[in-house]
Order: sequence, then C-alpha cells, then structure tokens
Amino acid sequence: MIDEPLLEIDDIQGHLVPGFGTRYMRIVGLKIQDTAQFKTQIAPTVNALTSATKALAKRDARKASLMATGERPADPDVLSAMAFSAPGLQRLGVDLRRLKDRRFKRGMAFDAPELGDHSNEDGPVGWVFGADEATNPDVLMLFGCELPDELDRFVTGFIASVADSTDVVLNQLGDRPEDDKEHFGFKDSVSQPAVRGRVSEDRPLYSRYLAETDPFFDLQARPGQALIWPGQFIFGYPVQLTNPTTPGRNADPGTAWMKNGSYLVVRRLSQDVAQFRTAMADQAARLKTEHDIEITPESLAARLVGRWPDGTPVTHSTSGPDATISGNRMRINDFAYERDAAQRILSSGETFTGPPADIGGLRCPELAHIRKINPRDGRTAIGSEFTPAKLILRRGVNFGTRFEDCPDDERGLFFMCYQTSITNQFVFLQKFWGNTHNRPTLSGHDFVIGQTQNEQNRRFGSIPLEGKTCALDFNGRWVTTTGGGYFSVPGIEGVKGILG
Repeated sequence: MIDEPLLEIDDIQGHLVPGFGTRYMRIVGLKIQDTAQFKTQIAPTVNALTSATKALAKRDARKASLMATGERPADPDVLSAMAFSAPGLQRLGVDLRRLKDRRFKRGMAFDAPELGDHSNEDGPVGWVFGADEATNPDVLMLFGCELPDELDRFVTGFIASVADSTDVVLNQLGDRPEDDKEHFGFKDSVSQPAVRGRVSEDRPLYSRYLAETDPFFDLQARPGQALIWPGQFIFGYPVQLTNPTTPGRNADPGTAWMKNGSYLVVRRLSQDVAQFRTAMADQAARLKTEHDIEITPESLAARLVGRWPDGTPVTHSTSGPDATISGNRMRINDFAYERDAAQRILSSGETFTGPPADIGGLRCPELAHIRKINPRDGRTAIGSEFTPAKLILRRGVNFGTRFEDCPDDERGLFFMCYQTSITNQFVFLQKFWGNTHNRPTLSGHDFVIGQTQNEQNRRFGSIPLEGKTCALDFNGRWVTTTGGGYFSVPGIEGVKGILG
C-alpha cells in the first residue's frame, strides 16, 4: 500500500472530514457588531468545536447501530463547526494579505456573473444572504444533530449567548431525508472521492475494500471511488499530481492559521420541482412528435442526471432502476466512460465485472449531470483536463418541505463543498463544465445545474436515442442561486488563534 500522511484529526474540523453525517443541520450566519464582546461570548463554542476525531467516532457508532438494528442511533449530541468570511476575519483583526486565494477575499457575490447567476449592475438578483456587506455573514456556524428538537433547542441557546455582540443574517434548517433524495427525486451524494491519509498508524481515513490483486488497488477505496491526496481538500498535506500514486507538494494557503483547514463554498439553491417535471413531460412529448421516440419523462430525466432516482447509473441500466446495483455500495459507482470496466476483486473475495465503455454517450449522454461534472476518465473535448484534481468534498443538505406535501413552499439544496482552491475546483466545475455547452464534451449544457446568467437561462444540447441524435432546448431555472459565500474553515487551533 502507498505510504500516506498521518492526518492531524484532533485539529481538523469534523464537518470537513469525515462530515457530520447527521439527519439534521442548522446553518447560522452571524454579523459581528462588537468584536471584543463577541470573542468573549463565543469562547465556549470554540472550545466545543467538533474535531475529526469525534466525528469519526460518531460515524463508527452510526454504522454499528445500522448494522445491529437497521436504525440510526437517537443521539442527542450536537456537532459544531465554525467558518469565517473574508470581511469577518478582517473584523476580527486578521491580516489577509498573505492569503493566496483572491476569490475568497473578494467573495462570491463578485463572482456571481462569472458563475452564471442572474445578476444586474447592483449584484446578484434574489439572494437572501451574501449579496452585499449587510447580509454577508462574518461567521458561519454549522450545527448537526440526529434529533431536530435537540438541535433547535441548542441553536436557540447559542444565538441567545451571542445576541449582545452579533446580528443573525442567516438561520437555515437542513435535513438529509431517510431515502437520501434531493427534491427532484434523485438519490444524492452517491459519489464522493475518498481522501487519502491515515488516522492512526494502521487505519486509513477511508476504508479500503479492494484486494491487492485488483488492478485499481492503489487508485480506489471502493470500486469507482477515486483516492485523492488530502491536499486537494485540507491545507498542509500533499496535493494530487497527474501520477495519482505520487504525492505532490503540500497545499499552502499562504498563512499558518489555515493549517488543517480548507475553503468552504456555500450556495443556497432553490429548486423548482414543478417546472422541472413540466419540462421533462414537454420534451418527452416533443421527442414523440418530432422523432417518433417513445420515452417517459422519468426516463428522460434519468438520462439528463445520469442516474435513476434510486442511484442506479444509466451506464449500468438504460431501462430502469436496478436494485442489484443501487443497493450494492461496491457496484453503484463502478463504471467509466472511455474504458471498459475491469474485473473487480474485493478483499472479501467477491468478484464482478462492471459495464463496458460508453464512448459517445449511447447509455449515459455526454451532457448528463454526473458526466459533465466528473468525466471520470481524465480526458475531455479540449484534451486532458486532469479530473481528479478538480474534485470537491460535498456536504450539502436539503431545505424545505417535500413537493408532494406542500407544492407552493420554497425548497432546495443548501450546497456546501470543501476544496483548497476555489478557482481550480468549485469555480472550474461550475463555470467551465456545468455552464458551457462544449466542455468537457461537445454535446451541450448541464441541464440540471447549468447557469447562463440571462433571466431565461436558455440551455441546449443533444442526446442519442434509438440511433438518432435528438436536440434538446430548455428555458427557465429549475435551480436558482438564492444566496452564497466563500468561507475559510481553519483547523481548530487556527480558530482559537483568530479568536484569541
């Protein structure tokens, strides 16, 4: 096995790795009004921040409970993490001149036009937080718990404890439903990279399930789950090189207080479920009229996402969900696009072979969301754009009620992701792959998350169906950015240094 660095898990915040994994989260944004008083009032919270050590223990307990009883533990503990915007750090007396990431320092609102968000001369349109100085949080608190009542009680007490020194500019409840589906109805967070690194001398952060005789033993944790050097997500550790088994230089933010930290990108994405479903039905009807192709709205949506609602990749099955794939964590991500899947050999002794290559997108269209955002093979229409170095750690949660419960309510995804380069990871994925019709492939926009800045948000592309190339053309925003920001998430010692 490749020698991987020992991670300082007592200092890394647990929301960064391995993630809280709780059913419920509350995201609280604070505007500091009295810096000295805030530092005093926030001290107990800082001393109780959840480390990766504690989050890993919670993850292990959750797995044990699920295996033993089939139920998640009714754990009342509230996990917490803390992040800072650039203006917030300046209010706290931090000199930002040495920080290398200029996007972080200028903020997401400045980048909104570049990200395709609907904007005018005054800035982003329709944002409920982050559009201007008054609504951009100085401090972002993330709280997670299995029990919603315990979470609300805790957060109410926290807000009261800092009420004399802050104003609340964001208070958003998020949840991960039992079926893990986002509001369009698709299983979310199916695919995540695995972070290289050890939490003790003989235990990796991400368990390894491949036998040493498997051809991807040094490259993947599970079949299809790429192993990525931790410097892509955590400062102070080796970054990813083109040769994936060789560690690069240590990721350097330019300042010591960001060691064991990361940059957190936050976007509040409202989802128009009714418009999404109507668009699928209208396009399915048009394909019947113009091309004599029988396709259901559900089948068309699956091709545009790249998975069926249960998580089955369309690369595995174009006819519908397959529980033998979606219910098997060793097979659900075992596919590529430009190469045939090799025979997989697990450490348990099990063997299987994944689907063949899908050059040309005959099964998974080249404009499918999961193919646009993660081409998997490292090659794109303009040549080599090293895919593993673009990956992010996603930590999103749903907000709002289910569409069937109350169609008129607002709902969506509170998208959160970690990376050490906002420019080369999040912005690259959104701007160059999600929002463009000719990268990473030439077939069209990402219809799911693509943004084209204009109010109509027109997107176009084509998919192969029944031997025909079928053009698709959509107007409207099924997904609309309604808030966002860039935040630094230092290691716990870095947080303590910032707050004295």
